[in-house]
Amino acid sequence: MVEVLFARKANPFVFAAARVELVRGSDGWRDKVRQLGADVVGTACVEDSEISSFTNPPGTADLRLDRTSPQAFTVDVDAKGPHPSFIAVNQTWDSNWHVTLDGQPVRLVRTDLALSGAIVPPGSHRLVFEYGDAWVAAGMGASAGASACALLALLIARRQNRRRAPGEVTLP
Repeated sequence: MVEVLFARKANPFVFAAARVELVRGSDGWRDKVRQLGADVVGTACVEDSEISSFTNPPGTADLRLDRTSPQAFTVDVDAKGPHPSFIAVNQTWDSNWHVTLDGQPVRLVRTDLALSGAIVPPGSHRLVFEYGDAWVAAGMGASAGASACALLALLIARRQNRRRAPGEVTLP
């Protein structure tokens, strides 16, 4: 059985969650979403195995996003406190995303079953998200190598065609 739950308003790509709810599994998430109703917008539901507790309400924060590529973006955070802010990202969680806070590694928290988030203490901070998958890099390298080989083969074939005398036919 598939159940679709709609929120009337969507959050931006990054936002400071107004509330953090700990849930257990997809059933716990679904139950919490039903319970929250319209308040689900602005709430980050986090698996209880990801974080053991969180003080609500999170600190508010002003955010400035700088998206430099699909594999990297930066969020300047002015976290107002007094509690830590929970910065939610509407992007699929993946273990190959690496996050730093002011240059130091921080944990990327799985949020809302398949999205991402990070906990930021009060103050001005910079969150940097970078995607690094060795298989993607290897695939890009293999593609570049194959393209270079194809270009080389084309250039060699073109050079051989120029060496033939005009009207010369080569038979197999």
